[in-house]
Amino acid sequence: MVKAKKVPYKKTKIKWGDVIILVMTVIASFSLILFANKDGRKSALHTWTLDLAGRLVSPVNRFHELLDIRDENSRLKFQNIKLQLENSILNETDQENKRLLALLEISESLTYENIAARVVGFDGMDGVKSVILDIGNNHDHDIVENMPFVAENGLAGKIGRVSGSKAVGQVLTDKNFRVAARLQNSRYTGLFEGTGKETGIMWGVPLKAKITIGEEILTSGMNSLFPAGLKIGRVVDFKDDPNSLFQLLIIEPDVEYTRLEEVLIIKSKAAEK
Repeated sequence: MVKAKKVPYKKTKIKWGDVIILVMTVIASFSLILFANKDGRKSALHTWTLDLAGRLVSPVNRFHELLDIRDENSRLKFQNIKLQLENSILNETDQENKRLLALLEISESLTYENIAARVVGFDGMDGVKSVILDIGNNHDHDIVENMPFVAENGLAGKIGRVSGSKAVGQVLTDKNFRVAARLQNSRYTGLFEGTGKETGIMWGVPLKAKITIGEEILTSGMNSLFPAGLKIGRVVDFKDDPNSLFQLLIIEPDVEYTRLEEVLIIKSKAAEK
């Protein structure tokens, strides 16, 4: 014998607020019928009944109003979240446009051909500081090793390796990075080196040179890979070595490599050889 399948009983959710309103309405209607056109005492009872019904129904109405207000507040909160997200996207777009405009100005001032690239990754282990660029030797741009690249604040580094659709850029804070440099005001020259830390060093400046804290250093152009006049950073400290003929300058780079987003790769003639 096949047993009939038992259908589960589905409970219906009772809206008690609506039930109370219905009961109060029935009471009020009944009282109107029962006490219509009666004497004063019965009319007083009629009035009291209506007043009681009104007092009971009023909190229910207020409860529904509170529910409506809660729903409206939830809707407004979601709308506010959406507006904040849209505003954040607009601000980010505005910041990107400002950076690109600054790079465009640099691009127009350069005498060398240059190519724009985006930073898509970072590497900073054991003093080796590099970025990954979204452009390589399969883009028909002839990107090769040792081509310098700049950001809106100045020199950022040089191409270290090119492979497929990506290029690895060695940034100027890398412990193996070097570039011929010049003090902008005093015009002394030397060699800037990365240290693998936030600051670099410049050596080769004579002890007799008067150094000013905050003085800018630029590429000197004596290294043919880097055009002259690119900003490197500024002097934040210096040390005299009595056993040497030169000072050691502590340099803070203008470009923070972990904040790089877009760069211009300069196709210098020396790098192309």
